[in-house]
Amino acid sequence: MNEQIYNNTDSYSNLKLERLCKWQKEEKADPFSITVFPTNRCNLNCIFCEGAYERKYKNTSFNSEISDELIERICEEGVNLHIKEWEISGGGEPFIRKHAVMNMIKIIKKVNDTKVKIITNGTLLNKIDARNLVLLNLDDLFISIDGFDKKTHDYVRDDKTSFSKCIKLIENISYFKKKFKIKSPQITMNSIIHAKNYKKLSSFLPFIVKKGVNNVELHPLIIFKETFKYLDKVMMKEQEIKAFLNILNAIEKNKLVSKNIIPKLDTFRKRICLSSNNQRIGVNIEKIRTRSRIKTNDNMLDAYCLRPWFEILIDSDGKCGFCGVIGSGDESINIRNYSLREIWFEKYDILRKAMLIGGYKQQCSKCEKIINNHELKNTGMDTKSKHF
Repeated sequence: MNEQIYNNTDSYSNLKLERLCKWQKEEKADPFSITVFPTNRCNLNCIFCEGAYERKYKNTSFNSEISDELIERICEEGVNLHIKEWEISGGGEPFIRKHAVMNMIKIIKKVNDTKVKIITNGTLLNKIDARNLVLLNLDDLFISIDGFDKKTHDYVRDDKTSFSKCIKLIENISYFKKKFKIKSPQITMNSIIHAKNYKKLSSFLPFIVKKGVNNVELHPLIIFKETFKYLDKVMMKEQEIKAFLNILNAIEKNKLVSKNIIPKLDTFRKRICLSSNNQRIGVNIEKIRTRSRIKTNDNMLDAYCLRPWFEILIDSDGKCGFCGVIGSGDESINIRNYSLREIWFEKYDILRKAMLIGGYKQQCSKCEKIINNHELKNTGMDTKSKHF
């Protein structure tokens, strides 16, 4: 690898780029990342969650969840495929299957150079669980906090205890990190910005950072067709979005948080202008995508999104796809019927071809991450591929 070219990125980014470059040169490469949904069940009923809508109004059955044994096989096969980044999340709360999730971490972290990230609502983990997560060397714990005071958060969650439980979890994780002198897991406050919470971010940030939060991830509200009619109270109007951008500017100017959080606020500034709320402020995302697409003879680089070339998603019923925004995986590709290697190197060709012809445009139009894929294309893959 040419270090002069890659000295501005970390080793994980380099490896992802290296594997993508192999695909570009028509050489198959191992998957870089995987997302596993242990369950789509949840103990909460969040107001803007598509999963909550389905559970409440569509009588969703959870009888087809993949077994603990199959989850274990997925982890073992994924380690053998040299997957470097693991996300455990879902359309529900992963720690409803606490034993399976803890076992996943144990298997994956046997390999030193893997990262494990869990996204949780933070309400099902007690002090012993917090201790175990620290000692298991979990890398990242994303705790979803969508209200920046107890009243707002509990309203969004439809649960009167959810806010206090989240804060207690952050305190417990921080306590054991200090006790055992371990820097991980890094705690990230994972928040959707909406009309009920945006005004209180600047006062909440110093409080939550003091409790032990290391990073902040802010996301625009993604509007799913099914839940649209229930979101009038939390959807941001154009003037509210502009007001919130001013709040972000003030946070940066007044240095209310540490430097490592500031860049993430800048990332959100781009997301909220280019992502889901553009439906409310009149931005034509299709025109943005058309202008940003790279004109190239290489089909992979001209794809709408690059995720099918580096990421696997396994839904709670075993269906495999590549992105949680699109939703559950393809009916014909189920981990119960194939090995992870067969799925990635053979069955996924269907998904890659569909992406190349724009087959996912409607779903992808809701995605904030597709801009990141455009940025990855702009790293100059066509030039850098020859260095691998």
